Amino acid sequence: MSADPAGYAVASLAPATQREGLEWLLFFNPAQHVAQASILAEIARLGHPRIVESRAGLTVQVGEVPCQTLFAFSRAESGDRPIALLVFRRESHEELAIVHLAVAPQHSYSHRGGRGAALVLVEAVRRVASSIAGIERIRLAYRNLSIRRARF
Repeated sequence: MSADPAGYAVASLAPATQREGLEWLLFFNPAQHVAQASILAEIARLGHPRIVESRAGLTVQVGEVPCQTLFAFSRAESGDRPIALLVFRRESHEELAIVHLAVAPQHSYSHRGGRGAALVLVEAVRRVASSIAGIERIRLAYRNLSIRRARF
């Protein structure tokens, strides 16, 4: 688990004991309506997200395509409940795509007055992308935005 100066910790697994909280974040998040059309388009393209449990913990899989998950945890709050998640995958030799992003409303950028959990997770993906040969851009599916290599 890596720490962030904004008060978040980032990890690739969530504890198995946090399945209920993860289900709420992923499937019952009250902020889903903001990106509903884009979420439905990604589901149509790749398949439904689902929580996968292993001995090591929980991850999120989208359809049958290989994906990676990053979770954000608030260091200010007690417990190990994820407060945000991001699912990404390699779309091509040159591109990583962020195919799902969910943030608890109280940890969004607008509520925090600074760096929200989503930004912390996107920055973590930028660090991953910079270490992979051939990756030239990161695409955020919901907004159809790209971050070019010169920026990471």
